[in-house]
Amino acid sequence: GATQNVTVAQGSAGDRSYTANWTDVWGITGGADGTETNPYVITTTAGLDLLSIEVKAGDNFSEKFFELGDDIAYSTEGLGPDEGNFTSIGGYFVINDTSGDTDFSGTFDGKNHTISGLRIIKPQTNQNVNKNVGLFGRAINATVKNVIIANAIFKGYSYVGSIAGHNTGSTVQNCLVVGTSISYKAKAGGAILGSKNGGTLTTNHYRDCTVNGKSTNVGVGGSGTTSSDQDGARSVHTLTLGENVTATGESVTYQNVTYYAANTTVTLTYTGTVPEGTTAVYWVNGTVIEGNSFTMPAADATVNGSTSTVYTVTYDLAGGALPVGQANRATYFEAMADFTLVNPIRTGYIFAGWTGTGLDGATQTVTVAQGSTGNRSYTANWTDVWGMADGANGTRAHPYKISSTDGLDL
Repeated sequence: GATQNVTVAQGSAGDRSYTANWTDVWGITGGADGTETNPYVITTTAGLDLLSIEVKAGDNFSEKFFELGDDIAYSTEGLGPDEGNFTSIGGYFVINDTSGDTDFSGTFDGKNHTISGLRIIKPQTNQNVNKNVGLFGRAINATVKNVIIANAIFKGYSYVGSIAGHNTGSTVQNCLVVGTSISYKAKAGGAILGSKNGGTLTTNHYRDCTVNGKSTNVGVGGSGTTSSDQDGARSVHTLTLGENVTATGESVTYQNVTYYAANTTVTLTYTGTVPEGTTAVYWVNGTVIEGNSFTMPAADATVNGSTSTVYTVTYDLAGGALPVGQANRATYFEAMADFTLVNPIRTGYIFAGWTGTGLDGATQTVTVAQGSTGNRSYTANWTDVWGMADGANGTRAHPYKISSTDGLDL
């Protein structure tokens, strides 16, 4: 049968003939040649291992194309806490008496398949040797997209990230990392990238990951020992939607669950009937929001919606005006959070307060409490402190006349 290691022992005799046998792990027999139209197709751990071996040997696969044809699961059975089952594609290697960095510079399309169970464990000592840890140890001017990594462990001294430990000039897009642990000692680590030197990040996400024990705001390693989210690398969280509420925003679906990206805008739609004279109202984690959009928190959230009667608020500023850039509400609804009226200003007068709905006399500060109902009307009241009623207008002929501390204060 096929034998991996053949040794001809001393003392053997006779002519010999050997034929090499091969197992296709890149779809070569199906016509794959690494071009964009016929990319190499990897469906097994052996195929992914071979890519690591070939890059380690010095081939960066520039202008070559790979894709996953199936989910790939690495076994972790029997592995100790310091034992791995995979070698990064590219990175720092020592081969015999030669050492140095090797890079991946091709295109790798995961086709939304999942690589699970990866374990890359390097000691957190000797920075020069135990750096560049990730599915790709070093991605240089590469494209990596549509890859899902699940339940992995990446550990090294520096530049540790799930998709790539060290990245220079690469495009990384639409990748997802879930349930993964990243740990490093110095010089950066992140749930998506250990380091980013140029290149482009687009809609990459992580969920239930830890980077040195921290689980949020850890998308990309920084220049020092800190990590942070940025456009293109954010944590994602569930959004539990109440009856008649739908949501749109930056999101990813994994195992039939939709997750929304932290610190991005989510827009809500109420699909139920909205009777005339009412408006759709939304609560995020029990707190009513203004309008129909909110910023997704870096945590799971719940949104409920309903309808509420819309009430009007009218104002008579009695010759005054609101400060530049400020405005008062023209409508409100019962569930709305408390809001306070913006007081107007008027040349030569001090504001004496509002009169109107629910007020007993002129009131300086008017707050409409949550739960209030009914249309409302308010009128501004003024006290003349510069002689305006007598015709003062600030000209030489009709100067402003100040006769009180209030006038001087104004």
